[in-house]
Amino acid sequence: MKYTTFLATALLLSAGVASATTYNEIGDAGQTVGTAQIVADGTTSISGSLSYPYDVDLYGFSLGATTSLVIDGLGWAQSGIDSNLILFDGLGYGIEGDDDGGSSTLESRISITLAAGSYLIAFGDNNIGARNSTGGTIIHNDSGYVGLTSDPLADFYAYGSRTGTYTINFSEAVSAPAVPLPAGFPLLLAGLGAFGFMRRRKA
Repeated sequence: MKYTTFLATALLLSAGVASATTYNEIGDAGQTVGTAQIVADGTTSISGSLSYPYDVDLYGFSLGATTSLVIDGLGWAQSGIDSNLILFDGLGYGIEGDDDGGSSTLESRISITLAAGSYLIAFGDNNIGARNSTGGTIIHNDSGYVGLTSDPLADFYAYGSRTGTYTINFSEAVSAPAVPLPAGFPLLLAGLGAFGFMRRRKA
């Protein structure tokens, strides 16, 4: 009975995640591929905050099919942030950056067609850049479309020190990237172990 209740609760929680439209930043989103916050399935908007001067927030998402996507970074009207966006593939290779391409003053926009796969979007204030492992800039918010950079993201630098709330809007719903095998395998083993333990107790 307890197992049935647990399973029903888990299914309800997963259904709630799948129907989400706004993903709210939890704490402070990281600045590396490994520490990026992963959005929920069905996300059409991210609500976040630059919580300290020179902060840059990074989010992971995925697309299930080739999609023409518009990504809007909005912060100027909300809190006086000069919105900047940089788009990466799932491994951290830069694709496109934008500073003032949005529909209003000091807002940013990336309009692009992306293949199915995993991606990362970075948001920051007034000129942000991504660096490789040796400290060289691989892509900047003013870079425009570059295809794929030769090196992946290691960390960011930023010149804007303003803090406050922002929104990232997607013209089409995006999903959470699939859990990579090295990260997902221990979770699978733990789940199988718990299931086996419950079966032994029932017996």
